[in-house]
Amino acid sequence: MLNEDQLLNLLLEQRTRIIDEHGKLEKYREELRDGYVNLLPNVSSEEIVSTLGTTSGAIPVESFKRCIPLEYSFEDHTAMKHWAVEILSGRAIVAVDGSQIFSSADFNIPIGFVQAGAFWVSYGKKYSDFGQDILSDVLIGNSAIEKYEQSEPLHDMSISLVRLAKELELALKIVERHQEKGLSACLLLDGSLVLRFLRRADEEIKKAMCNEIVKLLRICEGKLIPVAGYVDYSLAKDITSTLEKLSGKDYDIKVSDISVVGPFLEEGGFGARTPVFRLKHSLLDEYYEEFSDEIYFFYQKIHSGFPVRVEFPMWIYNANLVNDLAQVIAAQAIIGDGYPYVLLRAHETAILEGADRDRFFEVVTWFLSKKCGISVWETRKAKQKRLSIL
Repeated sequence: MLNEDQLLNLLLEQRTRIIDEHGKLEKYREELRDGYVNLLPNVSSEEIVSTLGTTSGAIPVESFKRCIPLEYSFEDHTAMKHWAVEILSGRAIVAVDGSQIFSSADFNIPIGFVQAGAFWVSYGKKYSDFGQDILSDVLIGNSAIEKYEQSEPLHDMSISLVRLAKELELALKIVERHQEKGLSACLLLDGSLVLRFLRRADEEIKKAMCNEIVKLLRICEGKLIPVAGYVDYSLAKDITSTLEKLSGKDYDIKVSDISVVGPFLEEGGFGARTPVFRLKHSLLDEYYEEFSDEIYFFYQKIHSGFPVRVEFPMWIYNANLVNDLAQVIAAQAIIGDGYPYVLLRAHETAILEGADRDRFFEVVTWFLSKKCGISVWETRKAKQKRLSIL
């Protein structure tokens, strides 16, 4: 239970600091915005690479512009919908997401579960077709516990590896199915192509998970399947880190890219994007093999909030498909009322909610007891929680 009185007292004690820190952040953002429009365009890519050295950052690929408009204007939302249908016509847009249930102390044997869900729409001029698919896996015994802590349940990193593998396996299966029908298929992933959350993971997990992404990128490039990672609210600081380096500054509070480029994209209106940047990151250098210098990105304005981040492999840029990709993202956002429609539906397909998790435990408990002769205990904590709810 939240003690509101204590919270308010703590906030009051920090009131002056909160105001000071906010003012400092606003100052940093303004300085970085000035650097974005006045410094960045006057520095070559070679100079930026040299200045960054071994640190992470963003290297401009396209000629600098404050924003690149969508180049379409709409009278009303109906006109936007018609445009979206026209842009997507003749394409199959596929998205995947995943969910998991961790191994529980309630079972005498470690058992975990992952579920990947895919949703696709094949858009036609008059009629569209859609569908969904699920790919699941049960993790038993050694596969459901940490390699280095055999007594512990499956942790985030290990189950994320299995979940990621299932998501990408399912995604490729559906995309290839549409390609066989002669349709142009595009794959959208919910999240970054660069697995930054792995920075604290052990070496084996880093290699394995990055290898899954590398395998996907290879297959997509070989079969000319446009693939993009979509991040709705990115906290990345790639452009701002580069601007700090170029200006010789080192802010004590780091500023996100979206807070710097956001006002410029507002000028361009719906669908406007930044120029394309190449990402320089230690994770890419160490684990992404031939793609270490080939992950590109832009930010795009597709709803009333901060710009979204779209990441994609270099070959899409080389094939002059960046504007095409930006239009697909914008069209999907129109249909999904601010969020790519297929990603929204993929999430709904994959998600395991409270009732699903309860049913999972019921089914596994029944199976262990009736089919395996294994008794199941209920931990004191779980029992107390259940009784308190009842």
